[in-house]
Amino acid sequence: MTVTAIVFGTFFLGPWETVMMEISGKIGIESFTDPSYLYNQQMNLMFGTLQVLVLIITVFVSIPKPWKSKRRNSN
Repeated sequence: MTVTAIVFGTFFLGPWETVMMEISGKIGIESFTDPSYLYNQQMNLMFGTLQVLVLIITVFVSIPKPWKSKRRNSN
């Protein structure tokens, strides 16, 4: 899951941010009304949030391993 999140961030979230920086560098404050900028902003917000949630779930599942029961003493 971690590798998938890294690859997704590299090939989708990164380029969306790059496009946003290019647009805002060219037209400044007017970028808030540019459809391309707004689309990339929306995609970054939705999928960036999803990526953070997936990574949090991955940590929760990896470290505490909630599905494992504690060992019982066999006395």
